[in-house]
Amino acid sequence: MTKSIAIATADKSLFEAVRPYLTKAIDGCTDDAIESDPLPHAEAARDWLDSRDRTLLLVDGSLPPTAGAREDRGRGMGARELLQATRDSGIETPILVIMQSFLPELEARCTPANHAIALPLDQLFSHRAAVLKPFLAMLMGPLDKTTNAIPGTFRVIEVDFCKDRSICWLGYDDKTTLLKWNSTTQLSFVRRAARVFSDMEIYSRRGWIEHVRTNGEAVFLTHVMEAIGTGLFTHIEKAAGGLEELSFRYAITDPDLYAAPFEGSVRVREDDQDGAFVLLSAPVVRRLSAPALIRVSPHRSAELPQTVRALFIRSQMSEHPDGKTKEDQLTISFRAGGAPPVEKTFSFAKLASIDVELKAMQDLAEELGPGRMKLDLLDLSGPQDAKAGDLLRSRLSSEKYNLVHYAGHAWSSGFDGRETNLLVLPGREFGKASGFPIEEFAQSTAAAEAHFVYFSACRGSSTRIMVPNTFVVSERPAAAKRSTVIPPANPLLVKSKTTPPANRRGGRLSAREIEPGAKRF
Repeated sequence: MTKSIAIATADKSLFEAVRPYLTKAIDGCTDDAIESDPLPHAEAARDWLDSRDRTLLLVDGSLPPTAGAREDRGRGMGARELLQATRDSGIETPILVIMQSFLPELEARCTPANHAIALPLDQLFSHRAAVLKPFLAMLMGPLDKTTNAIPGTFRVIEVDFCKDRSICWLGYDDKTTLLKWNSTTQLSFVRRAARVFSDMEIYSRRGWIEHVRTNGEAVFLTHVMEAIGTGLFTHIEKAAGGLEELSFRYAITDPDLYAAPFEGSVRVREDDQDGAFVLLSAPVVRRLSAPALIRVSPHRSAELPQTVRALFIRSQMSEHPDGKTKEDQLTISFRAGGAPPVEKTFSFAKLASIDVELKAMQDLAEELGPGRMKLDLLDLSGPQDAKAGDLLRSRLSSEKYNLVHYAGHAWSSGFDGRETNLLVLPGREFGKASGFPIEEFAQSTAAAEAHFVYFSACRGSSTRIMVPNTFVVSERPAAAKRSTVIPPANPLLVKSKTTPPANRRGGRLSAREIEPGAKRF
């Protein structure tokens, strides 16, 4: 009887271990479909493939090239030559390469174009069918013609930056499980970038945007591409239906790394891409130390109520009632490190993203309906009878909100623990902006009993505060728990040589119910 699936390996124990996984991972697959003995070398595998009705070949990355040759655990030459010879002859049988150790040159050849994909053996043994199924799906389909994607594959890539390592996780499109994929201790570049960008004056210098781009490419290369593998990343991208359908997330738990420009994290430019940014949808979470910074709330539960009340704060520049301005200016007195106080004037331009975000929130509120979400707008940019800061204080002291979304500029003098942090609000005087201390904003949102505060603002980080005492109200604090799997959001592709990525977003809210903490394996 002709078998449609075979395992090519000189390691009998590997054959016996892997064979049962196939029957569990492939719907309708039985032992009768799998060759009862392994193909012991590349020549035997090549002969087996000569019959063009084969369904799948599993290849040990250490496969000997010929009979009597040794396993090649260091370079994987037998597997590489088999891939090349197979494709040169026009055979398109899908090949799943099992790597007993990571072999970069072999992994890079396992791409959709070569009808091959590489799976590390330790991941297979750890996750079994849970990882084998999406790998086989990426390799063999089927493709959903409506979405141009392959269901049941990976959509989420999350990287946790800790004190001594970064950890890369992969998440599915249809469940909350996150698989721990790889880790690296190579943090020297990120630490150096954090030191450079902790001097906020870098953003006022010529060429800063290209500097962010260069650093972002290096971060993405080291902690995403190399952690996953270039071949596998290509598969994940294609299975998702394109780069824009992937959801990237970065969680930074080490305050010494906060200043690194993770928001500029991008894949290296292709030759046909111009401009300084091709920005990905990459929510960035700078996690705070729970014991030091989060106080227990008197409130009974951190769960959002059935009807969520949200406040959208619109803080737009260049919309003074007396006319439009090119930029609004704010003079700030601050200390840079241990230096004496200095006073400088900064300019803030209009942000195109603010009304995009407002429309997304309004659409979400309409989609959910008033029984699920009520959205209030506090527009600080139109004609007002009071200062913007007073309006903000008044609203947060007189109303209660579950979610507060601030969209506008922010400013920080650094990351040394003594920095000045301001929200930049419209000023009453033509051409002027006003500053509102982030510390005061944190206390105001606490008074409003907010469960969650979202900042869509650059340059406004603080390593000291930003968690009002209402954030933690149960055993699973909303501010400290690990990430939940957020449905992929469409990214904004920004291609510009002259303007910063002012309209970037970290993903939009979804009508899907907020999920509990993602399972991690």
